[in-house]
Amino acid sequence: MQRSRILPIGPLLLALSLILGLAACGTPNAVEPTTVTNPTPVPSPEATATTELMESPLPTATSLPATPAAGFGGAQGLVASRPAGWEGQELTIFFAPFVGDENDEGIFVLEPSIHPSTPISPDGTFHLANIPPGKYVVVIGTEPESAVAISENNRPIIYDVLEGEILDLGAINL
Repeated sequence: MQRSRILPIGPLLLALSLILGLAACGTPNAVEPTTVTNPTPVPSPEATATTELMESPLPTATSLPATPAAGFGGAQGLVASRPAGWEGQELTIFFAPFVGDENDEGIFVLEPSIHPSTPISPDGTFHLANIPPGKYVVVIGTEPESAVAISENNRPIIYDVLEGEILDLGAINL
């Protein structure tokens, strides 16, 4: 008994569409001649040279406003000084949610993959929008594991991020 063999149609359709596509496009590697009717003159280097400095139209980190979306808050500030081992390294600022009582006794846990964060610009400024309203401990570092909390009297400072407002942390000295 002889079996009939069924061929898949997908590869056949692909081959047919390639053949028809090449036929519609013409001969491969055919080059259409072009004619330049009115060439644009190239200015001389003396005509384009200038000694004026051009100001970039792009905003810098210090001019970017932190504008929160509806239902969120934001934060901005300046890292004015860094620990000795962090010069020249990129820093990130994290907002770790604080869970505690009315006396600000409690805990915070930083989970960098889900908590609000942003890189700090080389000039030390940062702007972060769209932080959910709540209490936060602000943590700064080169890596989440080695980051330090902004503190006062050996206690982390707890910041309130309010809906529709930008929290200005001012100058931060680490």
